[in-house]
Amino acid sequence: MFLTSSLVLITAALSTAVAVPLEQRACTTIQPTSIDVLNKANPNTASLGKQFTLGRTSGTDNIISTLTFENIPHGATGCMINILIPDLTKPNEIASGTATQANVWTVQPWTTSSPPTYNKPPVRNAFVSTTIFPTGVTTSPYATVLESNSCSPVMSFLFELSTWQQGSGSVNFANSPAIGFSLTFNC
Repeated sequence: MFLTSSLVLITAALSTAVAVPLEQRACTTIQPTSIDVLNKANPNTASLGKQFTLGRTSGTDNIISTLTFENIPHGATGCMINILIPDLTKPNEIASGTATQANVWTVQPWTTSSPPTYNKPPVRNAFVSTTIFPTGVTTSPYATVLESNSCSPVMSFLFELSTWQQGSGSVNFANSPAIGFSLTFNC
């Protein structure tokens, strides 16, 4: 008798606990605070803005880009860097050449008040993924998460055309909510 009534109470308690709905969190998405184009032709000059540019000639990366996200709220969770490439309506709209695969690295955080340069790039932490920038016409948008990690108040990433590519290539577009990079958290 005692065993049966205890099981009924335990079952009722578990049913109540399971029936409590979880509070859903709304995702927050932010654009990079800034993109810094590091150019071998101007090795000691930072070039801050919203333009994302990569360049590789004869197997050498001469233009790389690093981007930073500042003011990520304390307590934010599940930070994911995303890329979105919309339909491309003409060849070479954002990329050209045979070397258009980019390596993605996490780097030591940098801020717009102290940006890196080609001669003083940010310190690399970890290689996290690759992405290919299309050179042809596309008929559907491409969106993916490039890296997911815990959040910090400042998060920075570096992009360079993959070093295994012996050819030349370039990528160039203005980052915006319609094309490029964003950071999502609290999902």
